[in-house]
Amino acid sequence: MKGSYMNYILTAALMVFAATQSWAATLISTDFNSATVATYTDGQVINSGGATTDDISVFSNNALNFVSVAGGADRSLTITDNNASAATSGINAGFSAISTGASGENLMTSSFDFTRLGGGGTAIFHYSTGGNTPSGANTAIQFQVNANSGVLGLFNGTSFQSGLFTLTTGTEYTFEINGDFSSTTQDSWSLNIYTGGLGGTVVYDSTSDFASGINTRAADIAVSNFAISTGATPANNNASPYGELDNLSIVSVPEPSTYVLLAAGFLALYFLRSRKHA
Repeated sequence: MKGSYMNYILTAALMVFAATQSWAATLISTDFNSATVATYTDGQVINSGGATTDDISVFSNNALNFVSVAGGADRSLTITDNNASAATSGINAGFSAISTGASGENLMTSSFDFTRLGGGGTAIFHYSTGGNTPSGANTAIQFQVNANSGVLGLFNGTSFQSGLFTLTTGTEYTFEINGDFSSTTQDSWSLNIYTGGLGGTVVYDSTSDFASGINTRAADIAVSNFAISTGATPANNNASPYGELDNLSIVSVPEPSTYVLLAAGFLALYFLRSRKHA
């Protein structure tokens, strides 16, 4: 009988694992390798014609602030800010809203590779309800990299904090962002930065500065958009690209309690079945 119980538990665990793989929803996934090598202008869609999760839209672009796809077989997105004004340009990608309640797919994992190329410009990364300009009303997760200094800054709630980490010019870093939107009052997130790819050497872990997690800028909103504002720092304009982006991914998953309930349900069914056939 003990062996049977262990088989039930193992089978239930495998079923839960399979369910988690199928329930994780890929919202955005692109390595830009299928994109046309070009400089993109306002309203154009990078990866147009590919899968919906590949589509990245360009906004408010002009001859001085622009994004381009460069490279050979292994392509990436480069961003440039050569405008003396703070005109906002960049990219965005919309997706199905992530749940902001106590149940449903209310956890988000996002990652991308970013290389600071030097020169001028500040890349502002934000996950929001939509729109190209981050604000306290529409933005949950917001952080930025100043390409001139390499300094990382972010919003913890309504407070902006800078000087948390400095990116070295020419080094490719992998950013991993984990958002927990299960609270009905104040959501939170965390940030890990790696060298050597996702899961490589951790060079920054936000829990060292925010042990209880980073508060979202807007306390409780349904995230449905990712954007990078690329032309927001007029003092650091430069004609050369200042940043390179690659391997962008955004995935939503159910909260852990959903898995626990599912496992309990499977086990209950197996035990009932065992008793019925005893």
